[in-house]
Amino acid sequence: MQSADAPTPRLTTSAQAELRAAAAKTAGVLWEPQIRYAAATTNPENGIASHPRAMARLRGHAHAIASATADPASERRNHVTARDGPAGSRPARPGRPGRPASTPDLIATLAGRLTARDRWLLRMLHEHRVLTSAQITQLAFGTTRGATARLLILHRYRAVDRFRPLARRGSAPWHFVLGEAGAWVLAAEDGVSLTQLGYRRDRTLDIAVSPQLAHAIGTNGCFTALAASARAGHGRLACW
Repeated sequence: MQSADAPTPRLTTSAQAELRAAAAKTAGVLWEPQIRYAAATTNPENGIASHPRAMARLRGHAHAIASATADPASERRNHVTARDGPAGSRPARPGRPGRPASTPDLIATLAGRLTARDRWLLRMLHEHRVLTSAQITQLAFGTTRGATARLLILHRYRAVDRFRPLARRGSAPWHFVLGEAGAWVLAAEDGVSLTQLGYRRDRTLDIAVSPQLAHAIGTNGCFTALAASARAGHGRLACW
């Protein structure tokens, strides 16, 4: 047993180099999901390029799969590649990189892309703290496909953040909270600071590990179900 006063053994030069190399490897991307897809057609003269809707659907599915297999905490980059035609007919095309950093330029770009529905949704997330993808579909969209496509864009621009809580069986749905760039947009609209808005990203994400998560989702589920019923013409949700 070595005493506390014993000198600490020093690493050799080669051992130090190995440690630096190991640290450099772990600092970068550890893994990257890659999704490949192809489309076939019964009309060889025109090819799949004559079916833009089909390619758009395939591209949307590929982006959704890549997003689902990514690690949102570390925000590793996803690579989605596509082939317009039979396998091998065209070289793979690299997809979009991971989310950009939250900068003034990003916030300005986001503000220019947000629709009135997007801004309302961000306020709903700020007010209700967390909503699942299904609840957001009920609240603001007519279809799951439309909600998924828009949420992917909002997540990429950091208007929203998302997480998946641990599920005993299967996988839990995506849970969405207000993102930092989205909070900046809301604060600018109200003419206040983030502090005055009552937003802190770390506290916003605390709901992911809070014992109150299930209660919050259940309560918000009642709200979104009523809102969905009102949108379908079965009355009007005056307040909540």
